[in-house]
Amino acid sequence: MFSRIVLVFAVTGLGQILSIAALKLLARDSTAEQLRHIADVDVMIQFVIGIIAFGLQSAAIRNIALRDDWRAEVREVQKARVALSGFLMFGSVLALWDWKYILFLAAPLLAVNADYALYGRGHSVAGGLIAFFRTLVPFLFCFIALAVNSGELYLWYVAGALVTYALTNVVIHLFLGTPLFHLPAISSIKYYLGSIPLGIVTLNFYFLGLGILLLAGFFIDDAAIAISFLGLKLYVIYKGALRVFHQAFVREMQDDTFCLLMDRCSTLFGLLFFSAVAFFPHSFIGLFFGERFAMDAALFIWLAAAAVVYSLFLSMTTQSLLRHRDMSYMWINLIGFTFSVVTFLVAALFFEGWRPIAMGLLAGELTIALGLATQFLSFGQIGTRLRFFFISALVLLVPVVGRVFFPDSLLSLSVSLFVMMFIFFLINFNTLVRAIAQQKIK
Repeated sequence: MFSRIVLVFAVTGLGQILSIAALKLLARDSTAEQLRHIADVDVMIQFVIGIIAFGLQSAAIRNIALRDDWRAEVREVQKARVALSGFLMFGSVLALWDWKYILFLAAPLLAVNADYALYGRGHSVAGGLIAFFRTLVPFLFCFIALAVNSGELYLWYVAGALVTYALTNVVIHLFLGTPLFHLPAISSIKYYLGSIPLGIVTLNFYFLGLGILLLAGFFIDDAAIAISFLGLKLYVIYKGALRVFHQAFVREMQDDTFCLLMDRCSTLFGLLFFSAVAFFPHSFIGLFFGERFAMDAALFIWLAAAAVVYSLFLSMTTQSLLRHRDMSYMWINLIGFTFSVVTFLVAALFFEGWRPIAMGLLAGELTIALGLATQFLSFGQIGTRLRFFFISALVLLVPVVGRVFFPDSLLSLSVSLFVMMFIFFLINFNTLVRAIAQQKIK
């Protein structure tokens, strides 16, 4: 198990670092309008992916992890996905109103994707590699566009995304030994009906990230959307990395002790993220996006705070699936979505720029975290996690002391994070050893 943790960390970590570096170069060499257009197409692609996935994908991961005849599950899920994608193509008529809806035509290509089966079968490293290429290659296409002085960066981004999905779809199905193409069956749509609760959860996960820009686009100007896109992209990368990490251990997370370990790890990642942004904003933002975005450091601090909240009880998202508590999970997300939208709309009346986005996002994450804790954990389990959080939060004294004696620099940022990670490792050493020992016994 420990070797799998290291490999998953290495693959996802490298992928996120390179994608963030790509974002920095893109932000440096492009205009706010170009970033806005890239944000539009990226949000739209993820929207189509989210609709196709709906709740069927989460249910499929659960079933593939627990069933012996998992290839039959993949076959039925793929038929349903391809069938739904055919209907989604009609959404492209909305391009008469807004050009980005033409991306509905890419739905069949996105539907062929079966990366969920990799995680269901425990092939987390392969899944991480696929996610790595799908994140990075579209940005590489943008760099080619910059090199040839093409102003239409968003078209290159779309081309990179579609080419990458086409190639990785082939690789996934070859790896799994499953057919690449499945004839769509209208009757297969019924599988979506049984996963409506998880579908609402999937769409809300999308909304509490890049999806909130769909709403923000009606209220916020290009410059604010551009900086929000960068911040949210970083936030989504963080959430995606944690999600990949959790999906890598779906089977193990039937055990409460292992879930506690996962929540501790997630909490520590959140605190590291928050400490880097809150105490070394100029170094952190300059490293990832460039100095010209340092003036919006408060946005990244808001997002880092939301990341900590998201991390506290994250294992319960997987536990809810494994326990078939889909309805409870759905209502938690619906309430979180409502609080997020209401907060955004109220904030938009009083604040300009990115602030309504940050406030709406944090409100949604707080609501969902509270719901997960109260619905799926006992008071004792909640207390254990919160106690760990407050004890671990004391380690934030390290960057505080670092800033008292040293300037906001990459060196002080790196040293502070290294010291924090070392202390976190010491705090969790016994828990980690026990969890690994229990999994070996099982």
